[in-house]
Amino acid sequence: MSIFLFRALSVLIFIGLLHSNEISNDTLYIAYRTYLDSVIASQNIGLSKHKREVENHKFLKNADHIYHNAIIFLLENMPESDYNELDSTLFVENIKYAHLTRKFEWCKDLLNEDFNNYVLPYAVLDEKRDNWRKIFYDYFSTKVIDCEDIYTAIDSVNRNVLKFTQVEYSTKRPKANQSPIESMDCKIASCTGLSIILCDAFRSVGIPSRICGVPLWSNKIGNHNWVEVKVDGAWHSTEYYPAEKLDGSWFIADAEVIDINHLSNRIYSTSFEKTNTIFPMVWNLNYSDVYGIDVSKNYLNTEKNLNEIYYVKVLNRDSKRVKINVKLFDGDSFITEDYSRSEINDINDILFFDLKLIKEPIIILEYQGKELRYTIDKRDKQLIINL
Repeated sequence: MSIFLFRALSVLIFIGLLHSNEISNDTLYIAYRTYLDSVIASQNIGLSKHKREVENHKFLKNADHIYHNAIIFLLENMPESDYNELDSTLFVENIKYAHLTRKFEWCKDLLNEDFNNYVLPYAVLDEKRDNWRKIFYDYFSTKVIDCEDIYTAIDSVNRNVLKFTQVEYSTKRPKANQSPIESMDCKIASCTGLSIILCDAFRSVGIPSRICGVPLWSNKIGNHNWVEVKVDGAWHSTEYYPAEKLDGSWFIADAEVIDINHLSNRIYSTSFEKTNTIFPMVWNLNYSDVYGIDVSKNYLNTEKNLNEIYYVKVLNRDSKRVKINVKLFDGDSFITEDYSRSEINDINDILFFDLKLIKEPIIILEYQGKELRYTIDKRDKQLIINL
């Protein structure tokens, strides 16, 4: 069976399951994963990273010679629609302000290949092309000008991005792939929109950055996107709502147990330079002009077992997620505690406990003066508490 016929059948099966009243979450998950796997596989068949010839493009005419290599790189690798339609003012302004970041200590000696691919680009995904570069540079340059090294610069951008944009996470955002200006206009964004903002903020001050994402988690229906920054030759993860340190965000636990046997469960990073892999975007699966790199092995932890991760959700009477202290016991022995996630957290950010060494897991929380106690069956994988 050809991959294209397989993909068509997968779509029909998935749609049929969505309209069925007698399916389990596992059945729905497997159907969706099968569909995504087929789409990703079909996108990458015969994919070529051939770069177009650009000698006669209008952007090269009368261009300042110091920007010649940057223009060539962008023209060779940009999506077809941008090649024909991108606004020349946006294009030129982006290049000029990107090169201003060479003054920062961490960008002075940055390799051209990293600068071109992870600082210079005017866009990350398939978002609307808008003039974010100057706006971001004018603000974030003042926040990093006194930073001694790239670590303090990254921290400064991470701490100030929300203050500057006033954009918060919400599933009610107009669309997934909002540009920075679109998100700042409506003040809400998805994990993708927030990642676009943060990635552009880093790039605006010469910090090499890219978006990473998983089309489908191995342990739940849902995708996620976040940001990586390159420091001393190595990539490190962060996100719009940063953890206390790099590589410490909530999604790391899920990323460590991905199933690399399925294309949809793998982790990909973006690349403006053409590669032999498409960056899968679940909101626009037919778009194949955003390139990527499979970075799954950077996250996979073979010592972790997906079946030993147990999730806990706490919902109020309106079925909204609420923050409440949750304690884990092994029989009568207290093990650890944490807070359930509320509506301000990413929809896939779910409180979890590793039950690998727990023999008699018990979940306890207090609500309105009463103790709520739940004996856990590890095979269930998730506990949903309705208050």
